[in-house]
Amino acid sequence: MKRFLRRRWFLLGLVSALVLGFWQAPALKPYTDQVPRALLVAAVMFGMALPLEARRMWLAIRRPQAVLVAVGVTFGLIPLLAWSITGALPLPIAAGVMIAASVPCTIATASVWTRRAGGNDAVSLLVTMLTNLSCFLVTPAWLYLALGELAARAQGTLDPVRLIKRLALVVLLPVLAAQGLRLWRRVGRWATEHKVPLGVACQLGTLTMVLVGATRSGTVIRNMNGWQSPWSDLVLMVLVVNGLHMLGLFTAVALARGLGVSREDRIAVGFSGSQKTLLVGLDVASEYVTIFGGLALLPMIAYHGCQLMFDTVVADRFRRRGEEQAAAEENGEAALADTT
Repeated sequence: MKRFLRRRWFLLGLVSALVLGFWQAPALKPYTDQVPRALLVAAVMFGMALPLEARRMWLAIRRPQAVLVAVGVTFGLIPLLAWSITGALPLPIAAGVMIAASVPCTIATASVWTRRAGGNDAVSLLVTMLTNLSCFLVTPAWLYLALGELAARAQGTLDPVRLIKRLALVVLLPVLAAQGLRLWRRVGRWATEHKVPLGVACQLGTLTMVLVGATRSGTVIRNMNGWQSPWSDLVLMVLVVNGLHMLGLFTAVALARGLGVSREDRIAVGFSGSQKTLLVGLDVASEYVTIFGGLALLPMIAYHGCQLMFDTVVADRFRRRGEEQAAAEENGEAALADTT
């Protein structure tokens, strides 16, 4: 039981924060309104970026094909697929799916799952850094293209310049500041040694963001006279976001294989090309809740929940296959040695 809680505590906290925020929105709103959301997001982004070792990231530059494939999938293929199906989804869910598809790779888990699967985490680290540093331009561009007409239907307007400024403030600047501070060797060494407690603190900050966003969404839903979407819409939403994630993962791996990328790099491409950051997605969705409705928050949470559950299975499968291949090669070498 302890092992289960240790490995699944964040997923359980995610569900608990979501349910509590929607259920107790009126009671929690006076408190969650006091949370400085921009400061919280910036602090968590800083904390997640501080342990990242730039020296390891640059090792991936020597084989840029892997990085280019991962960036192309996360900022090209997945948003394009999401845009192509927005017309078939209810308005708030369509907006939320597009937001989830347009945000950058997660700093928190892409490299963890890559290492767990036996992949090259230098590639995933570089993809994480590149997508988070460029999201202040790429994410608003995709959302303006895909959601402008939907916003008009909802009698709202999108302000891409405002979103660019916000993402530059809460994502770009904290990540640059963290990496700049790492140049001070004492700080860099401390951050590397305290990677685990820093990660836990950042996850707690993310759960706080989930609670804030869920409370805000629950308030909007109540102001609209309650729940107005059938439960089948939620099932459809989970299927869509999980389909986007898994399609992105296996497409990235297949493209990398076609380019002759090594197995270790292909694993990194799969995870970093398909995983999305919950924190940035929640912040963007919270900005658009008043336009698209309270359900716009849910696809990002569902996407993250799916990647936590299914990527664990995928990573373990990759690791077992690698171990089997290594054992087969070792046995083959032993048999060859016996015959000589």
